[in-house]
Amino acid sequence: LTLAPPYPPPSTRTPLAACARAVSLQRAARRPPANVRAALQAIVHGKTKKAGRRARFTETVEAAVHLAVDPKRSDQIVRGTAFLPHSVGRKEVVAVFVDDDEDAAAAKAAGAALTGGASLAAAVREGGGKLPFTKALATPGGLVHAREVGRILGPKGLMPNAKDGTVVSDVATSVARMLKGQVKFRMDKGGIVHAPLGKVDMPLQVLEGNLAALMEALYDAKPEGLKGTAATDAGFVTKAYLGRTMGKSHAIYTSDLLDMVRALRGPEDA
Repeated sequence: LTLAPPYPPPSTRTPLAACARAVSLQRAARRPPANVRAALQAIVHGKTKKAGRRARFTETVEAAVHLAVDPKRSDQIVRGTAFLPHSVGRKEVVAVFVDDDEDAAAAKAAGAALTGGASLAAAVREGGGKLPFTKALATPGGLVHAREVGRILGPKGLMPNAKDGTVVSDVATSVARMLKGQVKFRMDKGGIVHAPLGKVDMPLQVLEGNLAALMEALYDAKPEGLKGTAATDAGFVTKAYLGRTMGKSHAIYTSDLLDMVRALRGPEDA
């Protein structure tokens, strides 16, 4: 007689980090919200004993944004790319799939480490799953070569996609933006978007600028089929939290986030 184990198989277990993050958000929901600046100060300066005590690395400041969408509906999936004004603390190595020498030269001049068409696709195949770059772009003509190695790029989240803003015509501008700070986002099954904003040792102004750019991209990705209050900017975001890798999360006012976006867009677009 073979007894089934009292625990789920490894493929169905929830990662420990995801469980800890969920618990942190649940605890933050019980506390009253704060404004963005106060929350970031508490996160960066570690006013609590828990924050900053256990980590032996430079922690990441993260945002968790709850959206008024139905995750089960395919027409309400929120995904996209946020081009942040500052780096999130990672050194990016950019590869660009191109189909002509002019775009390749422009990409190289902007800081791309690798460029090419068939040659770049061949390098990906020969890498044995180890890629010499962390981000990938493609021109409309170079997308053909990227698709040749889509089975390798796709699982790593590196396959260029027009919906993510990684299939581009202006190569130089796109490479510069990606090297400065680019974050791909996609809501999870609970309608929540998680995204990094930077490191805890960065100035508050840098983190605030990245948060404003992230929120602008989220509002720009708002599905068109929403109805009622969810269709408005004020009702699109229901809850929001800021936290650090090893510390507690802090609930923040959603009105502060909308004000940051309106400040970016200016009075004409607000």
